[in-house]
Amino acid sequence: MTVYNLYHIMSHVYNLYHGGLKMLLSLRKKTLSLLAVFLIIGTLLLPQFAAAQDTPHPGVLQLSQSEYSVIENAGTLTVTVNRTGGSDGNIGVEYCDCAITATRNVDYQYVHGWLQFADGETSKTFQVHIIDDTAVEGPETFRLLLKGTTGGATLANPPYSIVTIVDDDQPAPAEQGTVKGKVADAITLASLTGATVDVYDSSNVKVTTVTTDDSGQYSLTLPAGSYKIVASKTGYSSENNLVTVTANTDTFNSPLYLVPVANQGNGTVSGTITNALTGLPVPGLTLTFRKGQNVFDGPSSGTATTDQSGQYTIDLPSGNYTAEITGTGYLPSSILVVAVGGTVKDHQDGTVTPTLAEDEIRIVLNWGASPSDLDSHLTGPNGASRFHVYYSNSTYDTDTTDASLDIDDTTSFGPETITLKHPGDGVYRYSVHDYTNRFSNSSQALSNSGAVVNVYQGSNLLATFYAPTDTAGTLWTVFEINNGVFVPVNQLKFNSDSSNVSAF
Repeated sequence: MTVYNLYHIMSHVYNLYHGGLKMLLSLRKKTLSLLAVFLIIGTLLLPQFAAAQDTPHPGVLQLSQSEYSVIENAGTLTVTVNRTGGSDGNIGVEYCDCAITATRNVDYQYVHGWLQFADGETSKTFQVHIIDDTAVEGPETFRLLLKGTTGGATLANPPYSIVTIVDDDQPAPAEQGTVKGKVADAITLASLTGATVDVYDSSNVKVTTVTTDDSGQYSLTLPAGSYKIVASKTGYSSENNLVTVTANTDTFNSPLYLVPVANQGNGTVSGTITNALTGLPVPGLTLTFRKGQNVFDGPSSGTATTDQSGQYTIDLPSGNYTAEITGTGYLPSSILVVAVGGTVKDHQDGTVTPTLAEDEIRIVLNWGASPSDLDSHLTGPNGASRFHVYYSNSTYDTDTTDASLDIDDTTSFGPETITLKHPGDGVYRYSVHDYTNRFSNSSQALSNSGAVVNVYQGSNLLATFYAPTDTAGTLWTVFEINNGVFVPVNQLKFNSDSSNVSAF
């Protein structure tokens, strides 16, 4: 029986009483009967009414939000627990955490405790400590749960909330390197000023654009990674080069040669491939040509095979190409060639090296017609005992390390080859000296010789270096091997004394 029902019953009785008052005055027996009924109903219902008034309502407990979001560096998160549907008596509730993607005591501190509500209290708070780590990571989550209660309180459904920690750490800036190169006319070899150089990342998204300076040069500072460089200029066909940027390193590209629109069409490319160890021509090699510089994947534009004189010839549409060279008993190699419509471009030569042992390094230098004599120099590994292998001291032989100048070319083109066997700890340094112009203090002949250095180790081409263009100097320090770590240097300076190269 509810208070509401009791009220209506007694109201009904009261109305009956007043409505029949006159009748009751004349009918005493009926009046006595009605009063008896009233007393009986009251006797039965009043205890229930009193009981309803005395029932306590301790309430329902619930976290104030179903979801929380907190920045990692906030320090703490304040969480509120609300008490609704009554506040009678003293009650308590236990709270704790449950990890989801966040890690306890790494992303936030362990959560556990009790909240005590006094009679009439409707809200309480507790704090969660968030750990500000330095890791770069995405949003991470964990649960806050209400569990056991005291004092008759109940829990809302669901009895938990999700907390999301939002990371405030930023990725470290990508390490950067520099790419330098030149754009030139494929026929006259003259520098092209104001050529557009577009750079695309590995997803083929353009990342920057520069123009060449008065010397046809460009310089790009880029995050380490792989890129495609596309050079273009009105009146010329565009050409591309693939390059890998190494952090904190200057990388020098081979010049990109643009063919005038008037000279489009098929042209003839030819040259000779020689053995880097002996200097002799190699027959039976296959050259696979792909459009663009340093392009080793994708469709072929044509193939050629070297004859008994090591010579190859092929007709190609005008442009820049990468020729990948393969043959039994030799490590894969490559050369960059240029085709000009209606023209035979010869002396586009290359070298291949026989297979090496895993702890052998071979360094092969090639260049153009001028200057006639470039010399290879290898020094190492330490201090006063540092050896110096070059044309005047062609071998170094110990129980542990051997180095030798295999070929010394004095009549242009190369190859000039040095082999290093079983290198130990220390610093090994390889340089190219312009012997022809050694007494000059202004020559750029070495820089503009088309010199290229290929470095092989074991069964791999380890690196390829192109001389910095339009730079004065007679000594090109190409790279070092520092306790087994390969370190590009790519610096030009002047030096007149070949025997003194070991000091650099």
